[in-house]
Formats: sequence, structure tokens, C-alpha cells
Amino acid sequence: MPVCQDGEEDISTMVRSLSEYLELDKRASAAKDYALDHPVITVFWIVTTAMCGIPIICFFTFVFATILFSVAGFVLIEGTIVTIAALLLGAALLIAGLLSLGFSLTIVMAFLAIQYSQKLLEQVNSRVKSHKQLATSE
Repeated sequence: MPVCQDGEEDISTMVRSLSEYLELDKRASAAKDYALDHPVITVFWIVTTAMCGIPIICFFTFVFATILFSVAGFVLIEGTIVTIAALLLGAALLIAGLLSLGFSLTIVMAFLAIQYSQKLLEQVNSRVKSHKQLATSE
């Protein structure tokens, strides 16, 4: 964990040097003294800032909620569309594969049937020739 501590020390050193550069301690003590000397004006500024901040906070809450729900809706709708598309693609590939398999099997069976028919015709032809030779020799 030395790396994290070095990083934390670097950040705290940067904050400290920025505070010193901007003289935040002097300004904070001056603001505190002014607030103690003028309590009514201080309360006025605090209330005004708070009342102006409420609509801004409501607006940013609305913006972040809208973004969150938009992203969630997009993910759900896109997820549904992608799922349906994947199912349709899978079905199309299954049908194409089955058609291809059926076509290939049909071609193989036709080739085997033609070969079997050719051998059968050759055997029939040789038997017919042998019967003709027997008939001519008798």
C-alpha cells in the first residue's frame, strides 16, 4: 500500500499548497469576522443562497434521473431487440443448415441410387448375354 499513501500524500500536499497560494486561511478568517460583525446580512445571504440552490438542485436531480432512466430503458429495449435478433438469426441458420443437409443427403442418395442402378443394369445385361449364349449354344 505504499503507492496509495504516496498518492494521498501528493494530493494532500497539492491541496495544502493551493490553499497557501490562494490564502484561504486568511480569507476564511476574514469571512468569519464579517459574519460575526454583521449577523443579519450573513443570515440573508445564507437564506438567499439556499433558496436559489433548491431549484438548481431539483433541476440537476431531474437531469440525472432522466439520464439514468433513459440509459436503463435503452439497455432494456436494446437487450430485447438484440435477443429477438439473435433468436431470428439462430432460427434462420438452423433452417438454412437443415435445408443444406437435406439437399446434400438428397444428392448423395441420388448418386448412390444411380451407382446401384448402373451395377444392377450391368448384372442384368451380363445375365441376358449369358442366357443368349446358352440359348445359341443349345
